Amino acid sequence: MPPGSITNRKIHWEWPEARKYTPYLGDFDAPSLFAKTTAHTVPIRRGKSRILDIGCGTGILGTYFLIAKGAKSVTFNDVLSKGIAVTFANLDWHVENHRIKEPQVKCLKAGFAEISRNVAVQHDLLVFNPPQLPMDHVSKAYRRHVGAHAWQKAFRDGRGGDGLGITKEFLTWYEGLRRPLPPAFILLSSFLVLNKIKDMLNGFEIKWTIAESPTRIPLRRILVEAAEKFDDTERGDRSLRRTKGGHWTKELLAVTVRRD
Repeated sequence: MPPGSITNRKIHWEWPEARKYTPYLGDFDAPSLFAKTTAHTVPIRRGKSRILDIGCGTGILGTYFLIAKGAKSVTFNDVLSKGIAVTFANLDWHVENHRIKEPQVKCLKAGFAEISRNVAVQHDLLVFNPPQLPMDHVSKAYRRHVGAHAWQKAFRDGRGGDGLGITKEFLTWYEGLRRPLPPAFILLSSFLVLNKIKDMLNGFEIKWTIAESPTRIPLRRILVEAAEKFDDTERGDRSLRRTKGGHWTKELLAVTVRRD
């Protein structure tokens, strides 16, 4: 059965290449341009990097790190049973097709707050792909849609109207672990407001950097209505630009945090 064929609904693949890494999706959304940028941006050392993929979903990022970027190993983590189950199915397919060796992978079902320092330090890099949908800026109908599906709520809702809630929780957990720790990589949308992101990071006892020359991608359709209502100042704060074709775009901010 070809990759991407097991699904209960029609799926739009913004990142078509991801079909090679995600054979099984179930009800999950297909990997997006956001996931593609994360996969391409994370600094992987071929044959050396040991990655803890926190909030792995269907396992697309960790699988890409192994096959396309040559990571040494990946521990796949998610709090959702459905996510871990789909990840297992994806990994089994790749192992059976000799694209991944079984000792290269582990799966860990847990919330990140349950992950101990002993587990974290077995890795060279923590990769966290946080839910970060700013619920204050989507329609009531879409909020109802997210709230009605447990996996959609976990997959989309960033906790808190600004979309930064779950990232703050992650950083609280990370800051609370005994040092030294491997660095953590997080990709955040500029729609969440660059100054708010920096203020959040400055509120923790961590070192952080935001990579220069961020990737620009189309704004999600459910946020376009909000973008249309913003004044020029707020659009600037969120790094929103309209293309010649009239489409709104945003930046993806690659954030690395350390606690040496």
